[in-house]
Amino acid sequence: MNGKLAGRIISMASYLHTNSGMEQDISPSYSVKPTVSWLLIGAVVVLFPWFAYMTYDNVQRFRNSARAFLLEKGLTAVHSAESIISVKGYGTDDGRNGSMLDYLAAGPGILYISIFDTKGALMSHSGLAVSGYPSNTGSTNKDDGAEWTIGFQPGIGDVFEIKKYYSFTGQKPANGIIIVGLDMKSVKRAEHADIHHTIVMAVFLFFIICCGILLLFQAHSYRIARRTLSRIRAFTSIVVDNTPMGLAALNKDKTIITFNPIAETILGKKAGSVIGKAARDVLPEPLSALTDTPGVGRTFRETEISCIIEDKIKHLETNVSILEGDAGRFSGFVLLFRDVTEIRILKKEIERNKRLAAIGNLAAGVAHEIRNPLSAIKGFAVYFRDRYEYGSNDKNIAQLMIDETDRLNRVVTHLLELSRPVNITGLKIDPAEMINDTLKLVESPAADKHIAIETHFPDAGLFIRADRDGMYQVLLNLYLNAIESMSEAGSGIMTVSVLERRNRRQIEIRVKDTGPGIREEDAAHVFDPYFTTRPAGTGLGLSVAHNIVSAHKGLIRFTSEPGEGSTVSVFLPLPDES
Repeated sequence: MNGKLAGRIISMASYLHTNSGMEQDISPSYSVKPTVSWLLIGAVVVLFPWFAYMTYDNVQRFRNSARAFLLEKGLTAVHSAESIISVKGYGTDDGRNGSMLDYLAAGPGILYISIFDTKGALMSHSGLAVSGYPSNTGSTNKDDGAEWTIGFQPGIGDVFEIKKYYSFTGQKPANGIIIVGLDMKSVKRAEHADIHHTIVMAVFLFFIICCGILLLFQAHSYRIARRTLSRIRAFTSIVVDNTPMGLAALNKDKTIITFNPIAETILGKKAGSVIGKAARDVLPEPLSALTDTPGVGRTFRETEISCIIEDKIKHLETNVSILEGDAGRFSGFVLLFRDVTEIRILKKEIERNKRLAAIGNLAAGVAHEIRNPLSAIKGFAVYFRDRYEYGSNDKNIAQLMIDETDRLNRVVTHLLELSRPVNITGLKIDPAEMINDTLKLVESPAADKHIAIETHFPDAGLFIRADRDGMYQVLLNLYLNAIESMSEAGSGIMTVSVLERRNRRQIEIRVKDTGPGIREEDAAHVFDPYFTTRPAGTGLGLSVAHNIVSAHKGLIRFTSEPGEGSTVSVFLPLPDES
């Protein structure tokens, strides 16, 4: 068996077995690990600027909203101060304008309300004492007819100041200024809280998006791995199913998990009837016992075994090795086997043909030398027989010499037939007609020994191309052997059948007798020259028949059961339909 081919098959079967559970355990981590870091870096590069911009924009929008709120609140206080001034007038009043401004300034978030004239003199104020015209520490902005700025007051902190020009006389130009200072501590706290919240949400969303991308990548890798696994398993199944050898994979409990079609053909069992069962319960004992033999390891162990399969002895060439899973763990066995019964038969035929060739070469060299003295011996024997009187002992001895000379001449003739190439004419012959013609030649001796002859032929229209004389000699040899094997019993049946083997493009001519049969060890030598089980036989009839059948590119097979009889089958090729 080709070791490399066996190795590839075992490796494939091992892969199929060790990955049979991958569908449940599959993980794409083998392809994700090298790219996770790059994926995260890419996500940071792409998403961080966007989240930074969104955070900055959110903070700016909050600041703008806070300023709009403070401006609206401050303008409300300015308008209220205008109303108070319009009603009560203004004056120094020791720098104060009565309780109305104090009441207004007591509102939430209002630090002070001050009234100045255009020269910067304090006309009235409430809340904190303010001296002098305030100097702006921030940029001045105009909105709704008022100026506002964010400044810093010692002891107070950041102050949102609104300044609006006002005419105390109700006539233009304006001759007074109303300044409202608003506390920004609450706004700053809200701003800081908003910034913190925005950053936390941005980080959370960034994490969620990164996880989502990673999960999508994982899912994509998982689908690819499943698809790849499906392709590999499909390919493996095709390889195992089309392997030109029987394959049986066993798990670590020696339960069969794979059984290919060739194994079904060789062992005569369907995969469905053996998969999931213990090997010792369904496989032939010599085959299942291979997994119990010490020495099975990483390398192949080849051996040849003989098994009884479907009441026939089959010779199997086997390979056995172990299956290894992850980390080299033992997973089971794989058995490879093929039927070498025909190969064994062919080897025996080759050996026999070699022996025949040697005998033929010897026969060709000595036959001529033997026949010349035989002719002289027979001539002298005839001379002496004719000289003696009828019934005398000398005349009988001379006749015996003539008979033995003729027998020896026949032996030499058979030897020459073994060594001489068989010439095939290739005529179109009806097998049934040929068998009927040859049976007429043995009807008389068969009847004398009380042997019945039966024939079984297929429908008409079956023809072969063969040499008529050669096939007549083959069939006569088979008939005479069958009749001789049944002669001692005093009766018997000789059955001659023609079977069509269209799947092999062959016909089978089968000659079966009901004689005593021969032993199995003798059956292996029936086609050897000079092998015979009869005292009067030459042992060359079946050898000559074998040569003639081989010249027709056919096969001849002999089977026998002691006490049951013998069967000789001649297989001849059918001609092309064209």
